[in-house]
Amino acid sequence: MQSWQPLAIVILATLVLASLKVEAADGATVVQPTLEVLGSHSTEGVRLALAQAELKHVLRLQSTTAVPVGALRVIVTPLRDGAGQMWDVAWDLDGKGAETQVPVPAFGSVPLTLNVRLPAIGMYTGDLFLLHGATPQRVRIAVTRGPTPLPVEVLGLAPVADTAWPIGTSEARLRFTVQETSGEEVSLIPATVVALSRVAKDTLQFQAPFTLKDAAPFTLKGGESRTVQLVLAGLDGAGEYRGTLRLSGPGAQPVDREFRVFLKEHWSMALLWISVGVAASLLLRKWVQHFRPRLDAQHALLLIRQELERESEAVQPLDEMERRVLEFVRGEVERMVAQVGSGALKPAAVQAEQTRLLRKRELFQIWMMGRRQVRELQPAKVREHFDKPLDDAKALLMRTGATLEDLSSSRAMLEKIPGDVEAAMKHELKDAIASLAKEVEDSHAFLGEQFVREVVPDLAAARKAFERDIANGSGEARALFERARRTYLELLAQQLAAQLSATPPLGFTPPAWEELKKSVMGMLADAHDRASGLEVAFASYEQAHRNFLTRAVRALLDALPGLAKDVDKDTELGTQQKESLKARLNAQQTGLEDVLKDARAGHLREAAAKYAEMSDTLMELTSRVKVRGNNNKMSPLAVGGTAALAQPLFWVSPGTTFAPVSTQSVRLEKVAWRRDWIDVVVSVFLAVVAGLLGVMALWVHDLTWGGWTACVTAFLWGMGLHQATFSALSGLAETIVGAKDPT
Repeated sequence: MQSWQPLAIVILATLVLASLKVEAADGATVVQPTLEVLGSHSTEGVRLALAQAELKHVLRLQSTTAVPVGALRVIVTPLRDGAGQMWDVAWDLDGKGAETQVPVPAFGSVPLTLNVRLPAIGMYTGDLFLLHGATPQRVRIAVTRGPTPLPVEVLGLAPVADTAWPIGTSEARLRFTVQETSGEEVSLIPATVVALSRVAKDTLQFQAPFTLKDAAPFTLKGGESRTVQLVLAGLDGAGEYRGTLRLSGPGAQPVDREFRVFLKEHWSMALLWISVGVAASLLLRKWVQHFRPRLDAQHALLLIRQELERESEAVQPLDEMERRVLEFVRGEVERMVAQVGSGALKPAAVQAEQTRLLRKRELFQIWMMGRRQVRELQPAKVREHFDKPLDDAKALLMRTGATLEDLSSSRAMLEKIPGDVEAAMKHELKDAIASLAKEVEDSHAFLGEQFVREVVPDLAAARKAFERDIANGSGEARALFERARRTYLELLAQQLAAQLSATPPLGFTPPAWEELKKSVMGMLADAHDRASGLEVAFASYEQAHRNFLTRAVRALLDALPGLAKDVDKDTELGTQQKESLKARLNAQQTGLEDVLKDARAGHLREAAAKYAEMSDTLMELTSRVKVRGNNNKMSPLAVGGTAALAQPLFWVSPGTTFAPVSTQSVRLEKVAWRRDWIDVVVSVFLAVVAGLLGVMALWVHDLTWGGWTACVTAFLWGMGLHQATFSALSGLAETIVGAKDPT
């Protein structure tokens, strides 16, 4: 350590000079340059923290005025520890040593490097003097020397989930890995838990008693890692616990890590309390029913509603009309149940009302099945014959005072629908065969001998099979008819494809023709594919033919102005002939636009005939003119008509009848026995369902399930589910997984 007295005299003289006012020769005040240490506090100065014995720190001395500092000198006093001992500081100013004066440019900075060894832990203080001009600056320096950090790292300390005992205390196991990071051997004393608290539901934390087991000292070699397990015993049951794990070593700063523990009771406890709730609910239900015999009558009516709902669910989904009728019938049953419950309808009258509601339930099923069968009939005119009996049945179902005679009469009418539908479909099949035969005859000239060989025989065979098998439903005739339609479609598609293989016709350039050919052939793929349905094949053919006609007509419309120009340029025609030809060409535009409208409207047969006529006319008009581009004639096309493109007939197999509906009413004397048996079965079923749902809803997602509050909740869960009916159970399932779309 160097002597302090000469330095104190220099500092004192400097401070005295700082009190003098510096003036220029002319009496004006001179602006003094100022410096500051970056990062220092105005009153506390520079504060540094140190974990090792050696301090090597760089400070930046910053100019804060536009006046440069011509010569800056720095003096750093020794640092004083808590015992008053002085520790010398070595410094270097801008790399030029401790005694050299350095300039500081305006708003510039220079580095100051401090070097000192502080062997003991504690606080060290000193001063830094900046000497420039006539006013020195003093900056305090405070260095805090802390202990050396323990050179280990805690890995894998994830939250712990363990099982809590319902009675007594519980244990949790902490597993983690300790990794040495300095490369040197380090000894650790037994790990400790310095704090453990239990987190309440409102996030408040309370001290929790515990006992730490399996803690032992160990030593790690350089770079070594070791897995450590600690046991927290004496924990007060299920809940969330938060604590701080501390690893310590001799003469080193300890390492603290926070951890979390989640304890919950076993799932069997939740299932046990839910089952107890189901059993309690069953006993309560039996006790209530013993003192309320009126429930027997209500249960008889509820059985009808249950059967109605079960049969309706078998034919889901229902449309709007079917749902409205079902809701009315079900509402009528609900009103009867309410009347029995209030005493307005005595048990003696329940049997008659039950019989009437049973007839309604039977009529609803037959009406719904017949309505769906009729709704699918094709063509639409067949459905008109069956509308009245279906409407009459619907009116009876939605009338409260419908008699047994009216319900039975309506049911007898609806039971005739399958036979009447079968007869109507046979008649329609006969007409369809005749219509297709007539259409085939009209297309004979377009499709040639292949058409005669492949289509006509099937139609003739279908007609004979229909007359031979009419008593058996004409199944063979229908199959032959559909095969003839398929062959007819393939010939039409082949003819359209052959037309595309020719040279470009009038109005098309080769690239445009190739593009159209590619588009139409792609649409004809389904028409050629026998694996696709017949209606899909016909739809693909119609789309391809419509696209072909539309593009061909547009090409002719686009070519008309060019044809008129070609007429004007023809040197072999006179003026009068040119005007006549141009007038006739312009007159074709209206006809072509009509063809385009027919094609867009789906009248392909008419559009194809008009297009062929217009194309021939244009070929004739331009035969004496030198036309640029292609002037090839296109062959006429055959187009499937109404009989070929009609939708398929909805067919009912011979002897089709409605499924039988139970008509036996439930007698009141059997209701009690049935109810007891159903209660046992439902209770067992609900015990399983409620247990599974309760475990999933209450236990699975709750990391801290346990305690009396959780047990009471599970008990009430079991009681509440047993009291639910099948309808309420369905509503609960919709609440959990989301209600289904009513449409």
